[in-house]
Amino acid sequence: MAERKNKTGWLAKVLMLAALAIPCAGALATDDYPNHAVRIVVPYAPGGAVDSLGRLLGQKLGEKFGQSFVVENQPGAAGVVGVSATLRAPADGYTLLLADSQFMIAPQLLKSAPYDPVTSLAPINLVGVVPLFFVVKSDRPWKSLQELMDYAKAHPDAPLTYGTAGVGSVHHLSMEAFKEASKLDFLHVPYKGSGESVHGLLAGDVDILVASPTAVQAHLQAGTVRQLVATSGQRSPFAPDVPSIAEFFEGYDYSTGIGLLAPAGTPMPIREKLSAALNEIVKLPDVSERLAKVNQIIVNGAGPEAYAEIIKVDSRRFEDAATLAGVKNSN
Repeated sequence: MAERKNKTGWLAKVLMLAALAIPCAGALATDDYPNHAVRIVVPYAPGGAVDSLGRLLGQKLGEKFGQSFVVENQPGAAGVVGVSATLRAPADGYTLLLADSQFMIAPQLLKSAPYDPVTSLAPINLVGVVPLFFVVKSDRPWKSLQELMDYAKAHPDAPLTYGTAGVGSVHHLSMEAFKEASKLDFLHVPYKGSGESVHGLLAGDVDILVASPTAVQAHLQAGTVRQLVATSGQRSPFAPDVPSIAEFFEGYDYSTGIGLLAPAGTPMPIREKLSAALNEIVKLPDVSERLAKVNQIIVNGAGPEAYAEIIKVDSRRFEDAATLAGVKNSN
C-alpha cells in the first residue's frame, strides 16, 4: 500500500513539473526567436508595392533581430499560390506572409477555396492601409464625385465606363459597392494590372479609373488626371482635399490593407514579438518617410488580436461586394 502511494506521489510530481516546464519552454522559444533565417512570402511578382514594402521591412527586421528575413516571391492566381505556400510551412514563425487585402478576396472568387482568410492564417500586424481613388482625366468635365453622380443619373442609357486592375480586384469590388450605394450604373472594363488600366484612362478608353495613388502619382503631378474621391472610410492625409465616399454613403470603406501574417497555430508570443518590432520599425525616420512619400501608406499597426477582427469584418465586406459584382464562386 505504501509502495503504491509512493508511486502515485512520484507520478503527481512528474506531471506537475511537466506542466510547469511547458510555459517555460514556450518563453525560451520566444526569447530565442528568431535563431535562424526567416522567409517572408510575397504572393506577387517582384517590383510591386507589396514586394518593395516586404524588402524594406525584411531588411529592418533583419537589422533588429540579427537574422536574415528573406523575401520569397510566389506569384499566381491572385495571390492564392503564395498564401497556399505559406500554409504548407510549419507554424513556427519562420515562414511569414506579407499580403494586401486581395488574400481575403481570392477565396470569394473560387468554387473550392484552398484556405479561409479568417481561420487559416494567424494575423501579426496590419502595417498600413492604402485608399484607392476614383480618377478621371483633367479634360473631363467632372470636378467632383457629386458632378459625376449627377451626370450618371442624367444619362442612364449611356453608362460611363470604369477601368480597374482586373476582375475581382479590390478596385473592382470597391466600385461595385459604390454602384450599389449610389443606385447608379457604370460599365466595368477590366485590365491586366494597374499599369494597363492607367494607359486605358489616358488613352480615353475608359471614363473613370479606380487606382492606387502610386499608380497615378506621376500623372497627378503632371496635372493630366484628377482624383475625385477616396474609397476609404476617411480622407487620406496625403490628399486631404479629396473627400472620401464615406462622406456621401455612411459605412463605405474599401481601402486595401497590407499586413504580416503566419500559418494558423503560430505561437502568440512570437506574433506579438514581431508585431512590436514592426511598430518600432515604421517609426524610423527613413522608413516612415518612404511609406509616406513613395507608397502613401497610412500606418495602422494593429496587433494580432485587433488585426484578426479587422480581417473578419473586411472578409464579410468583400464577400458582399463579390456577390454584388457577380463574381462570387465564379472560378
